[in-house]
Amino acid sequence: MNGLSGNGHEEPSLYEKLLSERETFNAILDFSRRSYSSEPVLCFDTIQNYRKSRRMTFRMKIANNILETFLSKNSPLELNIPKIDSLHNELLFLIKEKNETKIDELLEELRVHCLLDMNEMMTRMNSEYPEMFRKAKQEIYFSTINSAFSI
Repeated sequence: MNGLSGNGHEEPSLYEKLLSERETFNAILDFSRRSYSSEPVLCFDTIQNYRKSRRMTFRMKIANNILETFLSKNSPLELNIPKIDSLHNELLFLIKEKNETKIDELLEELRVHCLLDMNEMMTRMNSEYPEMFRKAKQEIYFSTINSAFSI
């Protein structure tokens, strides 16, 4: 099992499980900072906050924060992503239009990009902290089993 999943409607992937719990998130963030690759971790977390928020005004503020923090050229936390300028312009346009559906779609693509970008770093982290990954895999397994029998 790798750490990636297809969409937010499935069981969480290993990485999503680890990133969703504050203790393991902090361990991942610390490891990513020491690896000089914290941008996708922080962006993923910000996107998760966007997804949890229900008020449109707050969602637009978070989307704008993502735009300025992770998708702006030469920002300290600029993501390493192809065609960042066009992605920046597209999100800026969608924010101005207040097109929540399209913003949701674009941020979901960005969320998946962040998960993919974390893959190499997470593989190294798994070598150093195998118990943390083993425990999360077990929790996902038992959650899946429980879901299957609760039908």
